[in-house]
Amino acid sequence: MNIDFSVGTAREQAPLDVAAFQTWELPQGTDWTLFYRLEDGYLLRFPGHADFLVSLDGSSVKATPVPQATDATIDHLYLNQALPLALSCQGALMFHASAVVLESGEAVAFMGSSGAGKSTIATSFAIAGSPFLTDDGLRVAQ
Repeated sequence: MNIDFSVGTAREQAPLDVAAFQTWELPQGTDWTLFYRLEDGYLLRFPGHADFLVSLDGSSVKATPVPQATDATIDHLYLNQALPLALSCQGALMFHASAVVLESGEAVAFMGSSGAGKSTIATSFAIAGSPFLTDDGLRVAQ
């Protein structure tokens, strides 16, 4: 599965004339991600960070950061949020989960809503020596 990822010129986020069909909030109630359906794909807006346009078929993702966004932030949002959506659009089975490898060689995944502690649990296992597989976007072989 190939995805063409590009980063456009930084600009402030302009208001949109369509309503978000889904909103993810941080535990304190602040908007974390706003999801929009557009004619040519899906727009993931991370207020104060970046917009990611994912094509309907998942073949391309274009990030438009805000001027103060760092490359590390854009990379993190792409890998953990936009890429799983693009892969899902291509037919991949994706879960919102973090995963590690146990001593037995088997993997264990931690699934839950944003802020539930998936990354924290996986990091604890990794610190204890379990290889870290993924954070936020787990692709399951079909």
